[in-house]
Parts: sequence; C-alpha cells; structure tokens
Amino acid sequence: MKTIYTYVRKLYRDESGITGLETAIILIAFIVVAAVFAFTIMTTGLFSTEKAKTTAQAGISEASIGLALKGQITGRCCRGSAVVGAGANHLSGFTFKVALAGGNEPMDITPSSLAFRFAHPDGDGHVHAAAGGDNMTGGIMEAVTITTITGTDDNILESGEVVEFDIRLSVAHAIGLHDGEERTFRLEVIPPTGASLIIERKTPILMSEFIVFE
Repeated sequence: MKTIYTYVRKLYRDESGITGLETAIILIAFIVVAAVFAFTIMTTGLFSTEKAKTTAQAGISEASIGLALKGQITGRCCRGSAVVGAGANHLSGFTFKVALAGGNEPMDITPSSLAFRFAHPDGDGHVHAAAGGDNMTGGIMEAVTITTITGTDDNILESGEVVEFDIRLSVAHAIGLHDGEERTFRLEVIPPTGASLIIERKTPILMSEFIVFE
C-alpha cells in the first residue's frame, strides 16, 4: 500500500516540465537578440540614408553655378603707360552685373568672402589670383567694387537682386591689355559655395573710351 510519503516523493522527483522551461528561455533569448539586431540594422540604414542624402545635396550645391551673368559686360579705357608708350589706349577696367542663379540659396557676397582669378592666356600666361576688396597689390587687378543695383544693400545676394562688379585693372602692369593686339582675358569669380562664374572676353584691336564686350 502506497503511503502519502511515496506520492510526495514521486512528485518531488518529477522533472517533466524542465524541458519546456528551457525551450521557452531559449526562444525568448532569440527574440530579444533578433529585436536588438533589427533595431541596430534599421538605425544604421537610416543614418546611412541620411548621410548619403546630405552628401548628394552638398555635391549638387558645389557643382551648381551660384551666380548668373546679367546683361552686357562693359569696359573703359585710359591713355598712356610706361610699359608700351604714352600713346596707347589701355583697358583700365570693366563692369558686369550678376544675380543669384535659379534654385540657389542666398549667398554672401562680402568682398572678403569672394576670390578672383584673372588670367591672360594670349599674353605670357600670367595669372593673378586674389581675395576680394581693395588693395589687390602685386598683379593686374587693383581693386574690386561691388554695388547693389536692385535689392537690399546688405552683402547678401538673394533671389531677384542684382549687383554690379567693377574690376579695376593696372594699366602699368606688364600684361596690360592695350591697343594693337586682340587679346583674350578671363576672369573667374569664386564664391563661398557653388561653382565659379567664368567670364571670358576678347579686347578689340582699337579701343575706345567705352567698350561693349559681345
């Protein structure tokens, strides 16, 4: 005859539920690990996508031209230079107007934030590069003056505004543009963002006081 002690002893030794508990623990562990892994993958993917978007936008911004030429380019002359003689007419400067290219953000056009590169490919290959503003010593460019034509005079070029650049040249420089030679000059305006604005024109053989470059 089985006693109560026998039944209690049998119940105490029964381990039939251990396997199911272990399986549940393993399953829960797999679910937790999978959830953490999925969260990591999603976070990394979102970060990579945002980084790629930012990089693409930055690339487009750098490749696009921020400044657009408006209207004609006009030049002015003066007479006399120690380089080629007092009787020659020299290109002493030229002006041009620019506006913000379509789809671009407002641009800082403070003279000190711009750079200029003047090249004289038909001469001796001289190139003069300088920051904007006055006192451009040591090259054919002497000064750059920026005047607001339409819009707010705050050195920030916005959509719909037009500014005028006046480039003053040294007529005494060894690569001066003067009568008797049809020479090409090239000016590159380098803004803080976006591609450079390139202006390339050819001087006439005989210069007058006022020149309109085609």
